[in-house]
Amino acid sequence: MAKADGIFSKLRGKVGGVVFYVVDGETYVREYVEEPKVGEPSPIQQLYRNKFGMASHFLRPLKIPIEFGFQAFRKGMRTGLNAAMGHTVRNAFYGGGVDPLQLVPAQVKLSMGPLTGAKNAQVSWADDEHVRFSWENNIGEGSAGHFDQAMLVLYNAEDQRVEYVLEGDFRSAGQQDVKVLRGKEHEGKLHAYISFHHYSSRKKKRTFSDSEYLGLV
Repeated sequence: MAKADGIFSKLRGKVGGVVFYVVDGETYVREYVEEPKVGEPSPIQQLYRNKFGMASHFLRPLKIPIEFGFQAFRKGMRTGLNAAMGHTVRNAFYGGGVDPLQLVPAQVKLSMGPLTGAKNAQVSWADDEHVRFSWENNIGEGSAGHFDQAMLVLYNAEDQRVEYVLEGDFRSAGQQDVKVLRGKEHEGKLHAYISFHHYSSRKKKRTFSDSEYLGLV
């Protein structure tokens, strides 16, 4: 794979023996390789395909918070969603042999990084239309700092409805409410995730903690 410059940056699709395509406004080119015809997949191949399909179905509605939370993993053709998919396929499944294959939401990550995460985080309904995230102010522990902001996500996987706050309150605030339209319809069905992030104006980059799963609310 290589980046296309000049007149080649205007090309799209298959041209001769190469393919041109765009990611984040940049045009890339790779050799076109026709996939060979194969027979039935092996059990391991089929298991991987099943995991990939289930992970894709679960994660795609979460694309916006995932791209935000995995921005440090974006490189060339690799998106944040690609990185999250890889982690989910490797780490967030149970079964597949005797037991039915299951995706485990608690093992899914919406952000990853070295920043210190939330301490004693909890989630509950504040009223019929607001879910409250709360946490202890752990500034000074590990890499936790004054200007770390919360990323809060609520996800009803049944109807693929997502509510999120990407740049939320500071760590010192200790809590924040997230509005949920028609909240009563989603009660008991929302997977809750929390993480923190910090933007360095000197380094021009944002550092995240690993997201934490807080259960269903």
